[in-house]
Amino acid sequence: MRKIYTCIIFLVQFYLVVFFIFCLVYNDIFYWIIKGWKGIGFFYWLKIIKENILENNRYHLIFILEFL
Repeated sequence: MRKIYTCIIFLVQFYLVVFFIFCLVYNDIFYWIIKGWKGIGFFYWLKIIKENILENNRYHLIFILEFL
């Protein structure tokens, strides 16, 4: 029984990681975060997040905060 629970937890985590990578590639906010993080820096990244809050992209922000 314990093996079944372990397998289910592993699959859920695996699909969460795949979904996160999918969002990273295909969502604009994630693209700008990566670009800001690697290119211009952390403060640019924060500025982009603030702009996206003002544009009502709260769902993306909640999703990011869950993974930090």
